[in-house]
Amino acid sequence: MHNIIIDLERLKDFHSGLGQFSHHLYKNISAMTKASYLIDRSSADLFSKDDTLFYTNPLQKLGLFLPKAKVWHSTHQDSSYFPYSKKQKTILTVHDLNYIHQRVHRKNKVESYMKYIEKKLKYTDVLTFISESTKKDFEKYFDISNIENHIIYNGLTLDLSSEPKKPDFNFEGDFLFTISKLLPKKNIHAIYPLIEANPDLKLIIAGDNSTGYASELVERAKELGISDRVFLIGKVSEGEKSWLYENCKAFFMTSLLEGFGLPVLEAQYFNKPVFISNKTSLPEIGGDAAIAFESFDSDSMQNLYKSTMETFDASTWEAKCRENLNRFSWELSAQKYIELYK
Repeated sequence: MHNIIIDLERLKDFHSGLGQFSHHLYKNISAMTKASYLIDRSSADLFSKDDTLFYTNPLQKLGLFLPKAKVWHSTHQDSSYFPYSKKQKTILTVHDLNYIHQRVHRKNKVESYMKYIEKKLKYTDVLTFISESTKKDFEKYFDISNIENHIIYNGLTLDLSSEPKKPDFNFEGDFLFTISKLLPKKNIHAIYPLIEANPDLKLIIAGDNSTGYASELVERAKELGISDRVFLIGKVSEGEKSWLYENCKAFFMTSLLEGFGLPVLEAQYFNKPVFISNKTSLPEIGGDAAIAFESFDSDSMQNLYKSTMETFDASTWEAKCRENLNRFSWELSAQKYIELYK
């Protein structure tokens, strides 16, 4: 039997929020303690030769043939690899309830999902949440009064080992920047009125551009006559991402649903004006170093953007960014998880 097994299966989607969470959790926990990891075989190259790895297989989704451990950390609420057993201490990390919020009109789906989570809670010894917002949302749907629970923030996910590099596409001039998995909940089209109203600006959208929503973004830009100033550039390397943060005029995250909002911290690292929605976790994570839109009305967005940029003071903003970033550390997060493993 192994002491600690951590489910990092989502590393297979490395550039997603869960992929980055898994990557940085592994980097910091492996530097402090010995653990074993459940992973998809495609992620094996991300680990050390000294690590003990278990590869996922379809039967494990039925609860069969999971490796045995004294402590099992299920690193997201929707993991298919969960030990429905009381033979070990089980820690479950909750990132969001987006599954419910995106299916509010599909009662049967929501009820089925809630039963799925409730079953997991019966075998959970400790719950962790990545934000206060996520915890409050979770408590609206589930009774966790008898389960030990903690809020453990994520840290800064930037990999600064690569030199900043301009992405390989043609554009010049000032640009706004956003990065995410391109899904409807990201609400990226809300930024389009600003591009319409400011003909000197371009919008760079990084992230998987093979989704249905990415196609919608392309079509909507054509309809608005701004397709020559809206660029969906697909996934980017760490060096390209750093370049985009470093050189953008401002960063935008207008999501309707977020459990945390990692890019907000990344943009703050580069001391950029950060414009966010006032939804879910974003105000909590952005703190005083983010400007929240109270509505997506085009005039109010334009007025807030214009007034902010006209009065923007780089040195004052940098101090706010540093103060906010000090609240988030992967090293501290890893230490808190390790305490729970004991």
